[in-house]
Amino acid sequence: MILFKPENTAFALERVRAIVGDALIDAGETPEGLFLQIERSALLRAIEGLRDDPALGFSYFLDITAVDRLQLSENDGERFLVVYQLLSPALGLRLELRVELPENDASIESLAGRYTGANWGEREVFDMFGIIFQNHPDLRRILTPDDYQGFPLRKDYPLKGHGERAAFPTYTAAAKPSPGA
Repeated sequence: MILFKPENTAFALERVRAIVGDALIDAGETPEGLFLQIERSALLRAIEGLRDDPALGFSYFLDITAVDRLQLSENDGERFLVVYQLLSPALGLRLELRVELPENDASIESLAGRYTGANWGEREVFDMFGIIFQNHPDLRRILTPDDYQGFPLRKDYPLKGHGERAAFPTYTAAAKPSPGA
């Protein structure tokens, strides 16, 4: 089990700031580690530095999600926020890496070539939010049918859907034969 080591946060934050440089928008501590918000153009440089720096060792890709901030009154940034969760076993820290994306260009470089665990997570974010992951090896829907129209977790998606639920295929389990039959 990896235990959170709060004494490593100041060291890691300073080291991360050196890697990301001017592309760092915001940074700070979380209850389990650090958060960083960086410019989209610096994503690959930041990821490679975080993963490959032996003093940091953010070698585990934990999760990815997105946030549609369309209707948030306190939102003063871009519409979408992509959020990555990384882990450094050596430091005992989690890192939340945030990148803003504008509505008119909701695309970002794929991390699937750097972390194999990013593959399906990026497909889910694409399927639910419509965010394009450039250079992804197999970017297609993973939760909804291939011909599905729209992105269900976008805030402008109708609450009752587009009426597509009536057209979803229905699956029923085959009846099991009774014992001894």
